[in-house]
Amino acid sequence: MCNFTLIEDDFSIKILYNNYKIIFTKRAAGNFSFQQMYFSSKITSEARYNFSKKYEISPFHIYNPILEHDNKYHIAEKPLDIEYYNPQSQIGNADAILILNKNLYGMITFADCIPLALINLKKAACASIHLGSRSIVKDAISSFVKEWMTNFDLYPDSWIAIIGPSIFYQDYEIKSDFISFIEQKNIELLKFNYLIDQKYFFDNRAALIYQLNKIGINNIIKLDFNTYSDKRFSSYRKDKPNHITQALFVSFS
Repeated sequence: MCNFTLIEDDFSIKILYNNYKIIFTKRAAGNFSFQQMYFSSKITSEARYNFSKKYEISPFHIYNPILEHDNKYHIAEKPLDIEYYNPQSQIGNADAILILNKNLYGMITFADCIPLALINLKKAACASIHLGSRSIVKDAISSFVKEWMTNFDLYPDSWIAIIGPSIFYQDYEIKSDFISFIEQKNIELLKFNYLIDQKYFFDNRAALIYQLNKIGINNIIKLDFNTYSDKRFSSYRKDKPNHITQALFVSFS
């Protein structure tokens, strides 16, 4: 990771590059999603509060959506008037936050899905993106990048992509309904299905890299940490219903 600084502590993995900051929380930081009903809102609020206090992030500067596995996004342009540890702080349904002003944070949560950070080399902009298997099949990343190019002159070749911890294909078994979904929505991704011991598995990460390359994002950094097997992280498939949802924070100063 040339020119990048990676810092790990008990609660997170942080990547610094120029004025960009990318933080992936770990299991020990607690649960960050108010939609994870196993944990009370109070417990989630405390985890969020403690994290922003520890890392000196203003709770008014964090945009966090309700994830829906699709291609909607919100833009972070100014501080909010409510702290992100308040359950009412969620800004609506979306799977990406595009950050256009400094010291604001885009936050998404993950437990097996891919947390993706984008940082721009030519303009002051970054993004925090949640990509589940269905949103990958729908090619949500292409929708985001093309729209941001059209609306904000953020061209694909100016992005660096950082792929965070997620489940690896050998632990992501799929059934016939998901194979049918791929056939209907994006048949070329069938090549990322693997048959092993009479079971089918889907390689989310390889499919995403293929899509990033296809739209012109070739500068890609991978954190090859498998949420299913790496004890630092919680996995939806392994730990449900009491899985912990980690968070990705992305910002620039």
